[in-house]
Amino acid sequence: MERVLLALALCALSFAYGAATIQLEIFPYRLLKEAKLGWEAWASVEQGRMPVAFEAFEEDAAPVPQARRLAPKAGAEHILVSGGPYQLLERCPSFGCLAWITDRAGRVVHAWEVDLDQLRDGLTGVSGNVNRLSLYPVGMALGADGSLVVTFQGRDTYPIEIGMVKVDRAGHILWKRFDRSHHWPALDAAGRIYAPFTDHVRDVKHAGDSGVGLNCRTGVTNRDAIRVLSAEGEPLREIALLDAFVRSGYGGLFYAVRDGCDPMHLNSVALLPAATAKAIPGAAAGDLLVSLRETNAIALIDPSSGAVKYLVAGRTAAQHSPQFLPDGSVLAFDNMGGNRELGGSRVVRLDLVKGTATTVFPRGAGPLVPVKSTTAGHINVAEGGERALVSITHQGRIVEIDVESGEPLWVYENTHDIGPILKDAPVTRARFATYGAYYVHNLEFLK
Repeated sequence: MERVLLALALCALSFAYGAATIQLEIFPYRLLKEAKLGWEAWASVEQGRMPVAFEAFEEDAAPVPQARRLAPKAGAEHILVSGGPYQLLERCPSFGCLAWITDRAGRVVHAWEVDLDQLRDGLTGVSGNVNRLSLYPVGMALGADGSLVVTFQGRDTYPIEIGMVKVDRAGHILWKRFDRSHHWPALDAAGRIYAPFTDHVRDVKHAGDSGVGLNCRTGVTNRDAIRVLSAEGEPLREIALLDAFVRSGYGGLFYAVRDGCDPMHLNSVALLPAATAKAIPGAAAGDLLVSLRETNAIALIDPSSGAVKYLVAGRTAAQHSPQFLPDGSVLAFDNMGGNRELGGSRVVRLDLVKGTATTVFPRGAGPLVPVKSTTAGHINVAEGGERALVSITHQGRIVEIDVESGEPLWVYENTHDIGPILKDAPVTRARFATYGAYYVHNLEFLK
């Protein structure tokens, strides 16, 4: 009897709190309301689809991205922001802006709109629902003439690795390649492009010539490599990675990977500058810094042979986008190796020589905490190395930090009004992912 009375009492309390939630608008009224509005808005979109970078509807969000200076040490450089379908529609009304350059107050000084139908025209060998919202930009590099080299991937496609495009300052396509390029590439001083790419190979049983079995259930294994291309998009050479790591004595990295069909998951390439190379014994200008998500490893490799010169593994978890600092250390977005109470993601500083790791951001609670992006995440270091831009991809936020102290200096919230592509939806403000942000030092192409 007591249990029955207790159950009835709990039901009565639940009903009363539910009624109070609606009448008094107390927790979780706002969450429920936004969920309802979001669902209604989602249902009103043509074909019920949104671009992959869409993160959430936010009823009270600003209609355009907002920038705020948080500390006097924030930089003055302009910022290149990666975009995609439906973003910045007031500037790029047909397709949304592929990318744009903003000043530190959030004013857009240039944007690239690319015809998404032309971008995917001629795409073959990809299954799934391929439409203008399926392809999204990830990594990009800005040329002195205002051209952009962009890698793009696919949502709901197989494979997800699609290719690369180069557009001029007006967004016109100069060339494109459906070559399975992906993630973040790098450019050298001559304009050569170093891009991650993936082949899909059948019946790979072992990691190189080692005894480590890959145990791929589908029978199709991702073979990650780096392709070097000319500025005109012509392939120059390739650097296969799995065999190179095994030959360098790192076959054990692949023993405990989560998925033998994806043993490496290369997600970034960065070039070692000549001045920085002097700080790393045995390193040379042009060596390549690579990030292997599935082995939780960051390595410095020879650009010709792929031989591993330095490797730090297990200090990060599912990391992305490592970049050099002037002293030879490396800054990386550590997706899952941070403090769970602070969101679980962090910016970490690695010493390739000593193998040590130090948390840079966040170091404690604050207005921009929690920091969480279980996938993606991008780092770009200022010329002097004292500051860095951190793209917290799935929070739709870019934060500039002081590298030494971890202090947030500037923040950019990537929210947009997507009313033009919604049909009288009750909410049209949305937050979009940020796949990359880059310091811009030369705006001569705007003249």
